[in-house]
Amino acid sequence: MHRPGIARVYGDEIMLDGTTIEEVQKYHRDTLILCVDIANQQEKKIIENEKIQNEREETRKKQHYNNVKNIADNIKF
Repeated sequence: MHRPGIARVYGDEIMLDGTTIEEVQKYHRDTLILCVDIANQQEKKIIENEKIQNEREETRKKQHYNNVKNIADNIKF
């Protein structure tokens, strides 16, 4: 009963075109739940990776700033 191309995502809603509510209940519900669970897990991983990258970049910037400041403080004119 699964037909490619009938699903559309609008914000936080999934729309199935060309299917009946009975088909959704009988055939598509479990697949949709599985897909949403997988998508949520993937989004969580992406968010965690972005957080880690942002923290690394912030650390790199602080180290660079501190290095430049230390060198500048040691320059005597």
